[in-house]
Amino acid sequence: MLAALVLAAALLDSMLQGTPAAEPAATRTALVHFADGNTLPLRNWTLSYEFVTWEKGRNAATGLSARREADDLWIGKRAFPMSGAVLQVAYVEVRRETLVDGRPQPIVSSAAREVTVSAGGDTMKSKVEPPDRVFLGGGAPKSANLIVRSVDLRGEGITGTRREVCVLSYSTLVDCGSSPADQVVKVEFH
Repeated sequence: MLAALVLAAALLDSMLQGTPAAEPAATRTALVHFADGNTLPLRNWTLSYEFVTWEKGRNAATGLSARREADDLWIGKRAFPMSGAVLQVAYVEVRRETLVDGRPQPIVSSAAREVTVSAGGDTMKSKVEPPDRVFLGGGAPKSANLIVRSVDLRGEGITGTRREVCVLSYSTLVDCGSSPADQVVKVEFH
C-alpha cells in the first residue's frame, strides 16, 4: 500500500513538473488623447454603446435606456476590432442655438464628423454614424423605435478607479467634448 502511494505521488509530481504554469491574462490598455493635450491611460477597457428604445406610437419619454458592451467600434453596419488599433476623431465647428436664461442664443460648438481607424498597416476613414440595430442585440424588437445616444470608453484609471469617457455622440441628448479637456481626438488601443 505504501509503495502504491509513493508511486502515485511520484507520478503526480512528474505530471505537475511537465505542465506549464497558466499565464495571466494580458491587461488591455488604452491611451486616450484629449484636444487640450492631456492623456488618460485606461486598463481593462471596453466600448459601451448607450441607446434608448420605445414602442412605436408611444412617447419617446417612455423609452428604456440600455447599454451594450463591445470590443469593436460599430459604424453603420460595419464592425472594426479595436484591439491593437488607433482611433482618431476629426471635429468640425457647428453653429447652433442654445437656451440661456430662457432665450435662444447662438453658439459655436464642436461635433465629431469623421473617424479614422488604423490597424496592422490598414487605414479606414468613415463619417460618424450610429451603429445598426443588429449590433445592439435582442433588447429591442424590430417594431420598436431605437436611438443610439453615444459610445463611451470605460476602464480603470491608474489608481484603480472606474473611468468613463464619451468618445462619440450620435444624438443632441449627449454632448461629447463640449470643451477641449473633454474632447477625445485619439485613442491608442493595446
